[in-house]
Amino acid sequence: MNLGGWPNTIHSHHLHPAVPECTLPVDVVLRSGDGVLIGAHQTNLGQYSEGFPPASLGLDATDPVDLPESGSTLGRLMQFMHKHRYPRISKFPWGIYELAETAQKYEVYTAIAACNEYIECVNNISPCQA
Repeated sequence: MNLGGWPNTIHSHHLHPAVPECTLPVDVVLRSGDGVLIGAHQTNLGQYSEGFPPASLGLDATDPVDLPESGSTLGRLMQFMHKHRYPRISKFPWGIYELAETAQKYEVYTAIAACNEYIECVNNISPCQA
């Protein structure tokens, strides 16, 4: 079942894609603290982070995995879990600290680096590249 496009559904769940152009099949659903359902890929979660269970556990896509973070924060984090050009952090400066904390929690190193660079830039610690 290919659920990469918008809108996505798994057994009547309405999913929000982090990367709308992604064509990978959704095999895990994340439910944010504010009830947003986000389609994700177990292989990508394992490949791009250290804080999610490995794909070998075979999570059931029909049972959402509850996470306490907001849907907007998880959606931004999932953008760092694909093989594509990562988003510019400066495009969404609101919630940058929440994203940084969530990236630290789930050990998404690309997101951590981007957040750190943006925060340093905003605080005039280094030239802005974010």
